[in-house]
Amino acid sequence: RAGCASADDGRVDSMPQPPSSSTTDAEAAGGAGDAGAKPSKPLTAAEAWDEATRAKERGNKRFTGRQYDIAVREYTQAIEVAPDMTDERVAVYYCNRAACRSMLEDYAGCTQDCDASLAISPKYVKALNRRGTAREKLGDLDGALLDYTASCLLTCFDTSATVQAADRVLKQIGRRNADARSDGGPKRLPSVNFIQTFLDSFIAHRRLLKQSTPGLSAKAAAAARAECSSDQDPARYAGLMEEEAIALMLESRFEEALTAWEGAVAAWKQASAAAPKAAGGKGGKGGNKSSKKGEGAAAPVDARRAHNLVATFYHVRGSLDEALEHYNAALALDPEDANALIKRGSLFFEKERMDACMADFTAAAAAARGAERADVHCHRGQVYLLRGELQQAADELNAGLSTDQSTMLTHIQLGMALYRLGRRSEALATFSRAEQAFPDKAEVFNFHGELLMETGDHAAALAKFDEALRLGGTRLAAAYVNKANAILITSHGAKIDEASALIEKAVEVDPLSEAALVHLAQIKWQKSELNDAVAYYDRAIELLRTKEELAEAYAMREAAQAHLLLLKEQPEIYEPAMAMNRQRQQQAMAGEGQ
Repeated sequence: RAGCASADDGRVDSMPQPPSSSTTDAEAAGGAGDAGAKPSKPLTAAEAWDEATRAKERGNKRFTGRQYDIAVREYTQAIEVAPDMTDERVAVYYCNRAACRSMLEDYAGCTQDCDASLAISPKYVKALNRRGTAREKLGDLDGALLDYTASCLLTCFDTSATVQAADRVLKQIGRRNADARSDGGPKRLPSVNFIQTFLDSFIAHRRLLKQSTPGLSAKAAAAARAECSSDQDPARYAGLMEEEAIALMLESRFEEALTAWEGAVAAWKQASAAAPKAAGGKGGKGGNKSSKKGEGAAAPVDARRAHNLVATFYHVRGSLDEALEHYNAALALDPEDANALIKRGSLFFEKERMDACMADFTAAAAAARGAERADVHCHRGQVYLLRGELQQAADELNAGLSTDQSTMLTHIQLGMALYRLGRRSEALATFSRAEQAFPDKAEVFNFHGELLMETGDHAAALAKFDEALRLGGTRLAAAYVNKANAILITSHGAKIDEASALIEKAVEVDPLSEAALVHLAQIKWQKSELNDAVAYYDRAIELLRTKEELAEAYAMREAAQAHLLLLKEQPEIYEPAMAMNRQRQQQAMAGEGQ
């Protein structure tokens, strides 16, 4: 048949109706004509088809009367009598029997009958839908997705019930895979820009990097540390390891910096073990809390920063349990470490432990001194913003700016909170002030552009994205992605190649940008480059941290994979179907652009 198939095909009425009160006992026992009787002589092909048709019609009647066991026997009779098992009429008999078995909750039998039906008629949409439902009931989500996807393709996505079923299964697969990934999948640090932005949102970290030894390179720091023996002077070795870690951070070599901070933790542990011996057996737990480096008894307190930074890197890579262990270690040494309390509170939010989250922020507010109070307001405001508690977020962020205006993230989040509160002019004014305060920060212009996109001012948004690219084009993948999205929207999808080139540039400048990878996967899918789409989803999944992000990426990845499997298994059916769907999408986009 040309074009898209009908989801019903007019072949079978699968919807049961209330039992007919006119059904007789004789009919219930076997129906008109005694379906079980064997002919006294071989039937001709025409006679066999007549008998099969009568058996099917009796089966339909029993199905309508909800007499599913009897209907199964009638459809079985139709199958057995049929003279040609490759005829599409037999596919209908199998599919009808599958419907009965589904109503009887025999989902394995339903699946088998649908297999037989589809072996005869591979484009039989009803059989695909019934098998999809049965597989879903059996917990075979991947098989169900394949069937629903095939049905959607063959009907040009015109059947809302099937589209909804596919979406439902995709969400389940996404959550299943995200849970498995979160429970022990590979973890790696996110992009350099992500880490830099996170560190920049803390006054303590900005101070740490500014106060490091001027001009000290990571190479020189490593050489100095190599000259020290960790066995002879573990505390000094730990201090030198920290200097190396800070130098690596200044050079944006964050994976190596994490390794160095881990080494510092180990060295401080060694120094702590040596402390009682150096003090003649005294100074164990709760001993001297001097912070002067080189004194063995000072080691426990000096380990605070190393634990905090190890926790920070574990945190941003999504290793939340390991991060929590090190935040706890830092706070065990100093319960009033406001920086560690703020970050642990944010971690508790990610773990959906809101009571613990708010308790840490309250403790951080009590412990913070001077400008560090602004960090509490910034990150507690972020929690409120993510929870949709917009007025509380705005109040916190305004308080942060009243305390200290040097944190870029506070300005950006306040602008977003005000816009979502419907206070558009205040939001835009906030971003204008942020641009004046941070004229060399590409992130401010990029987020301003995002806000302008939401207002519908696409031309102004594109100008902001261009400015962001001018300021930080060698590192800010998000600006390339946002500009690409703006071009797609304003061109109604017509400039997909231009958008694709921008997103490919985003991946080039920041190969660890999960947003760029996800968007590139989506573009590749739109261009029917399915193998590339799956590959880019896989790369993004390695980097995504939250279960929500992972679930969405996995769902999209599995949807693309389902298309690929159908093309591989039955290209003669699904290549034309996909081509027709692409044509319809192009026509729809062309219509929007008029």
